[in-house]
Amino acid sequence: MEAKLVAVCIFLTWVKLTDGRPCTSNQRGTSNQREYVYVRYGQYQELQCCERDHAELLDTLWYKYNEESQSWELIAPDTSDILFLEWNATLAIKHAQFSDTGRYKCTRPSGKSIQSDESGTVFDLKVVACDQLARGPFPIAPLPCGVTSAKVGDHVTIPCTGYFGCDQDAIRMVTWFMKAKASNYSSWAEVPTADDRITQTQIDNHDGVLASNMTVSNVEVRDAELEFMCILFSDQYFEDQTKVFTSLYVVNEKETGADASMFLPVIIIPAAAVSVVLVTLLAMCLCHLKARRNLKSASDGNVSDVKRFIHRQIVTTDAVKLSLV
Repeated sequence: MEAKLVAVCIFLTWVKLTDGRPCTSNQRGTSNQREYVYVRYGQYQELQCCERDHAELLDTLWYKYNEESQSWELIAPDTSDILFLEWNATLAIKHAQFSDTGRYKCTRPSGKSIQSDESGTVFDLKVVACDQLARGPFPIAPLPCGVTSAKVGDHVTIPCTGYFGCDQDAIRMVTWFMKAKASNYSSWAEVPTADDRITQTQIDNHDGVLASNMTVSNVEVRDAELEFMCILFSDQYFEDQTKVFTSLYVVNEKETGADASMFLPVIIIPAAAVSVVLVTLLAMCLCHLKARRNLKSASDGNVSDVKRFIHRQIVTTDAVKLSLV
């Protein structure tokens, strides 16, 4: 009965620790990950720390960077409009103020001391107002990598996201273009019209964030020769449009296997030849040593025979001398 109670207590404890929203695979990041977050003035916003296991969430600490002192300052729990949820895994801003703009970081203490400059997820939070002023677009996560790896036959989706502000009347556009790397700059063509395998999906969350996900279906080797460009455009943006570039690194498993099969003979044949030469030299050395030993043995035997012959001659001579006497 006691064992059952212990088991139930352990199970309930495990359920309690893993309660809340678990970090998904695409949320879980690595050290020094950086995320850009834009929120309207007065709106609710959460920053979720997803780079560590649930067992460590109790030790999660949140900092905000102080531009004046040039240092990270620990955020006290439940101060003004800031709340800590899910055992400090999530920092929630109830009503975003302009003063909330800045850099935030989630990290853990190292031993007994707090290392605020440790690696951790950094959030660049910007609070913006809904007005007619130029607001964007600002590139925000998720964004494409400079180079995306893919295997032949894979289906790859590359995101491009931007924050365009609150003015719904503005011209806002997120779209993908592509061209051959060797071609000139004027060869850019919009993605859907260039290749049927490469398409894009427009996303509008109606919160000032627009995105376009480009999908490359059935990746081919020739796709590595292409360059892709995502353009975020708005007539409010006084510094022209924002451009994000990326390309594909295509891995051909067949060629990799062929290279490996060609690599084996190149290595094995010379290695076998060297082994044969070494064995031959070793055998010759052993034969030479054996011959020298045999020659030495024969020489020692001849010397012994001569000594015995001389000894017999001396004995015979002495005997003759005695008989003559």
